[in-house]
Amino acid sequence: MNTHRIKFAAIASAFALAGGLGLAAAPAATAAPAPGAFAVSSIGKLPSTIKLTKSTKEHAFTVSLTGTPADAGYTDSNGDGAYVSYRATTADYSSWYKATRVSTVVKKANVIQPTIWGPTTAFATGTVAGFTLRVSPYTTPGKYNVSVPITQSQSVGYDPTTKVTRWVTKTVTIVAPAAVGKSQTSYSSNTWKTGQTAKITVRAPEFKKGAKAYLYYRAPGAKKFKVVAKKKFTKAKYSRVTVTLKSKKLRVGGRAYVKVSKNKYAKAYKFKSQKIKRMY
Repeated sequence: MNTHRIKFAAIASAFALAGGLGLAAAPAATAAPAPGAFAVSSIGKLPSTIKLTKSTKEHAFTVSLTGTPADAGYTDSNGDGAYVSYRATTADYSSWYKATRVSTVVKKANVIQPTIWGPTTAFATGTVAGFTLRVSPYTTPGKYNVSVPITQSQSVGYDPTTKVTRWVTKTVTIVAPAAVGKSQTSYSSNTWKTGQTAKITVRAPEFKKGAKAYLYYRAPGAKKFKVVAKKKFTKAKYSRVTVTLKSKKLRVGGRAYVKVSKNKYAKAYKFKSQKIKRMY
């Protein structure tokens, strides 16, 4: 009897030991990363000041993204316990990248903002390229916030997808150099007799509101030009500002030119002098 009990106990111990070894060898479940574990730190390669040109220009920029690595395809390809992807949009896809007016001379209703193009598909962490700020010759000079939303989508197994959105913003100032302001400005005059009032009408883009238009005149035989009329651009109509410069000093044989002063976000410029001629 004793012999049989000893053998049975030994067999039971062997089974218990084998079972214990089996349990110890089972792999532990991978803990999924916490949702929202990412940061959008900066917008790169985009200058703080951009000059308008006579043709549309595109300014490429990047976004720096760090955090939980994105998966390839539509599964947990890297085995970290969660499927993670990133897109340049808000969680409900209601807002993408945008440029928002901060300050302009032009009233808000008439502002022509720059536009942004960017990737519409999912991308990985790191330096994300493919963003472009598009500035046309008719973009309103001023200060803008260039903003990009990055949304992380994360799902674990059959659980609902968790979405977290973070924005990154850079302020950019767009200025109008002399050549652009001049190309969008024109002037014309009436005809007058000696001693009568000459009237020169100057029409400029609305972003020149607050600037002054000057009429310079040099009499026949004189060496220097002198200001004979000036007026400030005040009210805008149909996205233009207009002033009329008046003077009785202009004579046949003299020369005159128009100059427009600088104002906020736009440089000064002047036109070539013209000889005053007898019309008939």
